[in-house]
Amino acid sequence: MVKENGKLGRANTNESTCLYLAETAQVAVFECKPSVGDRIIISGWTTVEDKPLIMYPINSPQKVNLGVQKATDALDKHLYDSNQYFARMIKIIQDFIGSEFIKDIPKTNEFRYEYLYSAYFADKVLNSKITVLDENRSPQVGQYDGIIYPSIATQYNYDNIAVRETSVPKLKPVFCHEYLVNKTDYDNFNGTANQLPFEGDLIRESISIEKRIVWNDD
Repeated sequence: MVKENGKLGRANTNESTCLYLAETAQVAVFECKPSVGDRIIISGWTTVEDKPLIMYPINSPQKVNLGVQKATDALDKHLYDSNQYFARMIKIIQDFIGSEFIKDIPKTNEFRYEYLYSAYFADKVLNSKITVLDENRSPQVGQYDGIIYPSIATQYNYDNIAVRETSVPKLKPVFCHEYLVNKTDYDNFNGTANQLPFEGDLIRESISIEKRIVWNDD
């Protein structure tokens, strides 16, 4: 589907796909902003206990939230301890990439080329090889499972997560709720997980989710 529509995402090119998640259900709804009359499904996810996610945090010279600030400070310290000429070059590149991930501009191109640099960088990160420690603390070659970056829609107060397709088995869905949207309230967004920014009818809920979703109206 991604290749067919040819559109870029903030964390994927038109040659790749990922699972986009939000920090809370309210953030997810606010990101998508469904309209009155839409039927939507909100799903909640958690990690599989023995398979923690290895995330790549976006850093930026504009330290827009605590997570970005922490990632940026860590990178700055690492670069300070390395070759200064190499560090200066890396810093320029990282500052540019960070600004691409947090830029807030209208999407006017039909293929969303506004995401060109962040999408290309995300593909490189998610396909790169890194050294991680296994359960015995022995080094082994692995990959980043995803990228965590600030939500522009929420003025950077919350985070979004893009999970690489092959890492999705490290997650499991815990619930699905389907709603019919009757009224929206996006002007009063506050990020609280249990205070959804719309009013609507709860049509059905999941009873179990394994290879398929079993609903309470099946």
